Amino acid sequence: MRVKKTINRLAAFIALPICLTLTLSGCGGSVSGGEQTVLNSEANASGARLQVNNISGSDAADGINQPFQSLQYALNQLRPGDVLVVQDSGQPYSTSEVIAEERNANGDLLKTLRGFKLSTSGTEALPIIIEGENTGRPIIDQQQSSSIAENAILGLLLDCVNHIVVRNFEIRNANEAGISSSINGACDTTNITIEDNHIHDIHGEKYVGGIRMMGVNNLLVRGNHLHDIFSQQSAEDVEFFTDGRGLDNILIENNQFEALDTGVAINAQGIGDSAFSLERQESVTGIQIANNVFNHVGNAIDLHTAISDASSSDKIMTGLFSDLDIYGNTFNQVDSALALDTGKSLYPSESVCVFNNTIINTLSSSLVLTGVRDTEIFNNIFSMPQSTLLETNVATANTSQNNLRYVDNNLFWNFSALSWRLSNGSAADTTYSDLVSWNMASSHSELEASPDVNALLDDPEFIDPSSASYQLSPTSPALLAGRFGMSVGADFSFPENADAIVNACIQRTF
Repeated sequence: MRVKKTINRLAAFIALPICLTLTLSGCGGSVSGGEQTVLNSEANASGARLQVNNISGSDAADGINQPFQSLQYALNQLRPGDVLVVQDSGQPYSTSEVIAEERNANGDLLKTLRGFKLSTSGTEALPIIIEGENTGRPIIDQQQSSSIAENAILGLLLDCVNHIVVRNFEIRNANEAGISSSINGACDTTNITIEDNHIHDIHGEKYVGGIRMMGVNNLLVRGNHLHDIFSQQSAEDVEFFTDGRGLDNILIENNQFEALDTGVAINAQGIGDSAFSLERQESVTGIQIANNVFNHVGNAIDLHTAISDASSSDKIMTGLFSDLDIYGNTFNQVDSALALDTGKSLYPSESVCVFNNTIINTLSSSLVLTGVRDTEIFNNIFSMPQSTLLETNVATANTSQNNLRYVDNNLFWNFSALSWRLSNGSAADTTYSDLVSWNMASSHSELEASPDVNALLDDPEFIDPSSASYQLSPTSPALLAGRFGMSVGADFSFPENADAIVNACIQRTF
């Protein structure tokens, strides 16, 4: 049985969006929440500053003058505005406390779920902050070395809570997820910040993730290091969720993903009927995935619609993605940088913007789009591609389609052959094998303008590629050579008229 490593962002009706500032200036996404939950712990004077130490603490203490001992006990004491500082005692925190049970129709116990759990929400004005102390990162170690379907132990469950910050932990040797939101489908979960955590060695059967969010909006995932997430693809019977919530307003930035089969996975598992409308919150919308490093990852970003349950045959697929910005990321030795496939959905995904990424040594197609319209691809570096750079595929649903609004100002280097493949639904794909042919492809029904007429064929002049560092040298031809006067690639910078450029991006005045 094959063992796979993967990071999943998984949900019934899921969506990921982001925050917009000067450096979050894409052409698709529009995000306003997320960052409001990132607060310094000193800012919450109205709440208590509690502490926990599993060696020197006591649960009979007040948690202020003397720390609590049990992390779960300390979590249970939290109220809006509180800060819980988890001290690095030199010994890992662990638990076998039951936090959920799964029973059959007869009431027989099928499975227990254990781990640490937070069940109290903060408020917008008074978030709850759970953080490792500044002097040392505490470790949550659930001591699991393989998947145990009947008795899984999570790292930390955020159980249908709002306005929560979790930061500066190492979480390891757990089942299913290092940090997870609701495990039962639809749940009111909003304004969650997960930052500066080191999560690794997570084991499970299916739907395993270092950070696993379901039906969440206003989510910020920033500065985390995730690796060695093991998902054993077995025949485990997983309940089919027919009730869920769309993900909205989520930023994934400045994270490091390495040695994984999948870096970021989002399942827009929308289902509905003929009365479904796009106004219902059952989509993945307002997404920004920015300034991350994907190193030796199979599918770096995998966005799809899927219903794996046998009853899916009588369902109408309605899952889709919209307003998606992917920028500033470095993809080093990945199979593909982005695979976005909503071809089985009744509706097309739309407004996808892929810009200022550095994509190095992709083994298969760098960008794969199926059932997507209004796509823009610009200011990216493609270096040492081993296969097709851009691939669009025919969608299976009647109303899904592909459409490329703008493809230009990309830099290509050290390739055996430039290769693009497009399809407009005909029996044969249309293939362009070099840049000259690609420039003349404007008559293709998927292209709204001549592609890459301002492209660069040149050495980007990375400072130290031998150590997987892809910063541009001071003499790089990519500096300030891209669209809107920006540099090309992930190491980009704005010229002096940055405000005008940002406004142009937001207003989509191309």
